[in-house]
Amino acid sequence: EEVKENPQDFFQMDEEVTTKLDYTPAKFIKIVIRRLKFVRRSAKEPDSDEEEQDFCIAPLPPSLKERSLLTPNLAAEIATNRFCDHLPYYRQEQHFLMRHKVHLPRSTMSQWMRDLASDYLIGIYDAMHQQMLEGSYLQADETPIDYLEPGHGSTKKGYLWTLSQPNRNSSEGRGDIFYQWHLGRSASCLRDLLEDDSSKFTGILQCDGYKAYNKYQRGRHEDLKLIGCWAHVRRKFVEAKKNKPKITGWLLKQIANLYRIESQLRKNGSSCSERERVRLWQSLPIYNRLQKALWMLKARANVLPKSPLGKAIDYALSEWGKLKLCFLNGQLEVDNNLIENGIRPTKLGAKNWLFMGSDSAGKTNAIWYSL
Repeated sequence: EEVKENPQDFFQMDEEVTTKLDYTPAKFIKIVIRRLKFVRRSAKEPDSDEEEQDFCIAPLPPSLKERSLLTPNLAAEIATNRFCDHLPYYRQEQHFLMRHKVHLPRSTMSQWMRDLASDYLIGIYDAMHQQMLEGSYLQADETPIDYLEPGHGSTKKGYLWTLSQPNRNSSEGRGDIFYQWHLGRSASCLRDLLEDDSSKFTGILQCDGYKAYNKYQRGRHEDLKLIGCWAHVRRKFVEAKKNKPKITGWLLKQIANLYRIESQLRKNGSSCSERERVRLWQSLPIYNRLQKALWMLKARANVLPKSPLGKAIDYALSEWGKLKLCFLNGQLEVDNNLIENGIRPTKLGAKNWLFMGSDSAGKTNAIWYSL
């Protein structure tokens, strides 16, 4: 104040800057479009051959849905709440009504998302699928999701099958994730996942030991190469640790050594050629040591085939040839954790909305989750 009263007595020597973080809550905006109608002052002559329009009106601007309240911003808000923040439609309905005094029925929001997926996003979705199939290395997994079937009386189980293209240049190490909805878990689902009308995937597919993958490969798809996942092998031994802590502890330590090598390679930002060199030098001897140990344990009389440890050993040995391939190619990952971590949000969402409203809603969700 004293500077304002006597500015001639002061000069500015510096400034101090203080920063605050403010927030403006979201709000609904009512958009009203008024279009003027016009009519000609003089009607055309009765014997005139010229066709003239007596009435005219400006056309409506482009809209996502004709005769609908939906705008792009509102659609983005609903989709973000549903597929990123995992808010069920009924929770959004309550939120909009309580905080904004706007009633948007959950059935309306669900129908909007279904229409946008089928009318707009399906082209991008198909292009993502096509781009995946043109790659040379993919990871695949599937996760169960419940859905309602009218007349069944309870929920049934469907599956979101997924494909991911690892991208070591991205912050999380993975690229896009493509989701595809199926009512089952058979090898025929893989035919839709890995093929389309114009092409099919013929590169390296990393997956767990589920038998559908082997069945699909044997069905005249020998040009597809399957590699295993060390995380699934480790998981089996973790489950068996309670029964045989000493033996499984040693096996888990060897697998931990493999992951320690991978962690160091990731930390160093190693190239594909460097990863391949280090894996051949350090990881492959551990792999060979584990192989000898597993066959020795399998021959022991005190390791029962039906015990948790026996099942873990059988699973590992059934995948053993596939598990070696990742050490021979620096472009490959040692497990499927990238895609499993990527699809984890769908399971978090399922805990909130419990099930899909119908089997047809599965495709809508697959499209939105992919986008």
